[in-house]
Amino acid sequence: MAPSASTPHLSHTSTNLWEGSQPIFEPQRKLKVICIGAGASGLLVAYKIQRHFDDFELSVFEKNFDISGTWVENRYPGYV
Repeated sequence: MAPSASTPHLSHTSTNLWEGSQPIFEPQRKLKVICIGAGASGLLVAYKIQRHFDDFELSVFEKNFDISGTWVENRYPGYV
């Protein structure tokens, strides 16, 4: 069955998408990370990056006035 005019033609090219890239644990590579949210997951990302990488740039964006995610947004019965 021949491809029709409306069917996109996929071809393999000889260019390598990973050419020139390095593994993330290479010492000469600076890792740039953006973390959206400073809740439990965002704080864990910051901790893990500090533990496993030496040369990194970490930016954490939070919409609330303080860190903690759900814990800072919600009020729970019995707590101020």
